Amino acid sequence: ILVSILFFMLFVVITIFCRKVAESLILSPEAAAWIPCGTLFPTGWFLTVKAMNDSRLFQMEGLGRAFRWLKGFFKGLGRKKGKGAIPG
Repeated sequence: ILVSILFFMLFVVITIFCRKVAESLILSPEAAAWIPCGTLFPTGWFLTVKAMNDSRLFQMEGLGRAFRWLKGFFKGLGRKKGKGAIPG
């Protein structure tokens, strides 16, 4: 239920933003009306398919691998010597 409330709140925020953009004539009203649906449709489709297949949303092994890579990447940035490097 919490996820559905968050999606509804996100939909309302995007709708209000797009209405303001359309009122200021930056975007056509037709496009502004479709943007909230177009942005949330792929996420809704993904979650529906995952729920129908009764599968996990994210594989924790893949997330752990990504976090380890990011950690190593940022550690490597601090170790580089040269112009503009952080002394340490």
